Amino acid sequence: MKNLNLFLLLSLLLSSCGSSMYVRSELQDGINLKGKTTYSIVAPENLHPNINPTNTFRIESAIRREFNAIQYKETQDNADISISFFALVNTVRDVDTYVNYYGRRHWGMNYITTDIHEYKEGTLILDIIDNKSKQVVWHGTAMDTIDSMYQIDDKINKAIKLLVQKYVEDSQSEDPSLTLN
Repeated sequence: MKNLNLFLLLSLLLSSCGSSMYVRSELQDGINLKGKTTYSIVAPENLHPNINPTNTFRIESAIRREFNAIQYKETQDNADISISFFALVNTVRDVDTYVNYYGRRHWGMNYITTDIHEYKEGTLILDIIDNKSKQVVWHGTAMDTIDSMYQIDDKINKAIKLLVQKYVEDSQSEDPSLTLN
């Protein structure tokens, strides 16, 4: 079930049928990221053991591609930061009730109509952990609706790209040399 949920979440994040991805982030106050240029990715099995391995690979590949694009280097030994991720899917139900007053003029009858729209909403979360202090110094979230399971790759890539762009924006006030390529 968790694999299905992750798949649906990632589908949400990857589909682009008219939806726009919502991205938000938070940089811990007083954090200086200057000089932090190496990273490691936290093994997903330590975070959530039932994640789909294919989607884990997609997320990790996108993280590597985007962090390498901002001149960060991956290393397993003595990395400046660790990057962890988490994905989840929720079923959202929108309920709209309205009254149709059309029949009122003729017979005094009102028709009440209720529309229920159910959809999947996925969330991909990135946390940047300072390995020296062992504290989360940056937290980013990307959310979108899941339209199709066939566009997962595109949604993951878009989500990670937007999250890394947000990380760079948040970090630039502390380190203006950090730029996107």
